[in-house]
Amino acid sequence: MLTRSFKILLASNLQRLLRFIQYWSVQRGGPDADLTVTIESGCRIHPDVKIGRHTYIGYHVHADAGSIGAFCSISWNVTIGADEHPLSGVSRHPFWYAPDHPGLRATERRWSQSKPAPVIGNDVWIGAGATILRGAVIEDGAVVAAGALVTGHVPAYSVVGGVPAKVIRTLFDDTTAAALRELRWWEWDTARLRQMAPFFGDPAALLAQCRQSVGDPAEKLGERAI
Repeated sequence: MLTRSFKILLASNLQRLLRFIQYWSVQRGGPDADLTVTIESGCRIHPDVKIGRHTYIGYHVHADAGSIGAFCSISWNVTIGADEHPLSGVSRHPFWYAPDHPGLRATERRWSQSKPAPVIGNDVWIGAGATILRGAVIEDGAVVAAGALVTGHVPAYSVVGGVPAKVIRTLFDDTTAAALRELRWWEWDTARLRQMAPFFGDPAALLAQCRQSVGDPAEKLGERAI
């Protein structure tokens, strides 16, 4: 007879597998994906969207363009990089400019997206119902409040909210924020992440621990930040 702990472990592994299958079902031949990426049901992710390791994406997220870094936390009903429409023409409908439109379509492309795809850094938290427009750049460690409309640049380790989104506050002082970014902890291997996890609740403690690590490239960073 299977024990309760074994059943829980089996269910956990099956859930992980199903999430991986869900990822590929929405990618449809896109770039290579890490097994650690989680994409919940109801999402529409364009094949060209790149997603970093251990990033999770909640239910009913629409990502049409852009790149998403590692260890990002994206809540449900978020829209990222949706196509914009021309404002200078007679009509905003794509029938006259988009040959790939599913309905009435143009015989040739007469207008293209004028803004670059959005770029989302590492360790970014995006709240429920937020919209990230084309042209937006969200730097590492930033937080986007629920329902926010991001149209431009979001500084690292800042919290933005509103329509359009504006900086509400910063999470750390400039020196600490710079030191944390330069650590690039999201690139550490799994063993090091587990070893250092107890220090992640306190930026100063993490930087101090890195400083004490023999041969750690972040040694000088810790000295500058503390």
